[in-house]
Amino acid sequence: KALFLEDVDGTCLPRHPKRMLQQYSKILMNNFKSTSTWSSILCNERRGFGHKFQTLKKLSKIVQHMLKKREEFKTHFMLSDQVHAVATVPPTNKVFLWLGANVMLEYSIEEAVVLLTKNLTTATVNADQLED
Repeated sequence: KALFLEDVDGTCLPRHPKRMLQQYSKILMNNFKSTSTWSSILCNERRGFGHKFQTLKKLSKIVQHMLKKREEFKTHFMLSDQVHAVATVPPTNKVFLWLGANVMLEYSIEEAVVLLTKNLTTATVNADQLED
C-alpha cells in the first residue's frame, strides 16, 4: 500500500518537524528497498525466461521435424559442458521430454508436439506479462 500525503507541510512540520521527517524518511526508504527488490526479481526472471523460451522453441522445432520426416537423421548433442557427441537417431514414434526436477517422460511424437505447442503459447503469454 502506497503512502500518499495530500498536505506535506501540514503533516510533517507542525509539531516535531525533525522527528516527523525522520519517520517519513524511514517509510520512503523502506518503499524504495521494496521496489528495488522487486525490480531485481523481475530482471532475474526475464533473464532466466529468455533462455528457457529459446530452449523450448528449439525443442519444438526438433519434435516437429521428427513428426514430418519419419527417417533416420544425425545430430550433435552435449554430454557435458565440454564434451559433445554425434548420434544417429533411428525412426521412432516416441520421444523423451525433460520436464525438470529430475523428471523425464516418454511421449508419442504427436503428444509431444501438442504439449510443446501449449507450453510455447503459455511462455509467450508470460513473456508479454513480464514486459508489462
